[in-house]
Parts: sequence; C-alpha cells; structure tokens
Amino acid sequence: MNKKAQQEQDILEFGVFLQHYTPHLSPQDTLAAATRLVKLARELGRLNLQACNVGLTPRQDKRKTAIDTELSALSLELNLPLDTSGDPRGAAVRVLFPENFSNTWGGGWAVPE
Repeated sequence: MNKKAQQEQDILEFGVFLQHYTPHLSPQDTLAAATRLVKLARELGRLNLQACNVGLTPRQDKRKTAIDTELSALSLELNLPLDTSGDPRGAAVRVLFPENFSNTWGGGWAVPE
C-alpha cells in the first residue's frame, strides 16, 4: 500500500472510530471532522518539529495559534476534549475519549498524522 492510500485508510478508520462518540453528527460530518483533525494534526506536527529544530518564524507562530483556535472550535463541534503536545516525538493532537481509551503513552487517542 502506498503512502497516500495508507493515509486515506487511517483517516477512514479514525472517522469510523470517532463516529461511535459523536452520535449527534451524521457520518459524513464525522468523516469531515476526522479529515480536518488529521490535516490540523499533520500541520501542527510539522510546526512542532520546526520549533524544536530551529524555532518558528513569526508567521509560523501565528499559524500555530490559528491551529489551536481551530482545534478548540472542532473540540466543541465534536463535544470531545482534545489535547495538544509541542513535543515532535509524539502525537501532536490526541482525542480524550470518555472511557479513557488510549493508543499512546501520553494517554488519549492519537490523531493520525
């Protein structure tokens, strides 16, 4: 399986898992939210790596703030808490499910990047 196909598969699996916890959303809306989460997590992960290696430019710092704002809005839409990390070695964004499901050392469910 090539990289793009694997990423699409990861998004789909994450969306199906997320649907169980977002019954107030249609499956299409949940998949759209999962896709947005993955996109934001990927971008935040790249910014975390940049910040660790050489620091962020003012423009990148502004974008990181905008991503945090988007994630807060998405958290309210999903009615699920989200946790972010600035450490490039781990998941940039984690969903904190009510049953404390975890697929990471730091707790929470890592949003695929």
